[in-house]
Amino acid sequence: HTLEMAAVVPRNFRLLEELEEGEKGGDPNGFVSWGLDSAQGDPIALEWWTGSIVGPNTPAHGDRFYQLSIHCGPDYPRAAPEVRFVNRVNLGRYVAADGRVQHLEWNQSMKMRDYLTAVRALMAGEFATRGSLARARPTESGSKRKFSTATNSWLRFRLFVLAAFAD
Repeated sequence: HTLEMAAVVPRNFRLLEELEEGEKGGDPNGFVSWGLDSAQGDPIALEWWTGSIVGPNTPAHGDRFYQLSIHCGPDYPRAAPEVRFVNRVNLGRYVAADGRVQHLEWNQSMKMRDYLTAVRALMAGEFATRGSLARARPTESGSKRKFSTATNSWLRFRLFVLAAFAD
């Protein structure tokens, strides 16, 4: 028996790491972004954030730009951030009437990028058609985090199409 101990990173260190990642364009595909919302609360508290999602190319979302308000409470990352759509969006039971995202799984190893990417995957219908958002969370593969093969294939296709029309 070996005793495994996970290092617990203090909340503010974790949020500063996420801030830096967001400022550097943390999503390699460019479909989600996040940063501090200086219009709400004290920026030193690292509590209020803003996020954005480029909607998937589906009839319902048609490459629209969605803005989100993110609140990281005192229990973050042990507790999920509260995420609300600023724009109106219909994702059934996954978004409340007030725009609050609900019923997505969270664990403390996830980051805002993971959560926003899972919301975008939900918008694409990848997980809703399978009946459970349990599959929307990232999975570990060795030391590299990844989402479903369908998500990766879709993103590669989108990048190919964008590159083809950029020339």
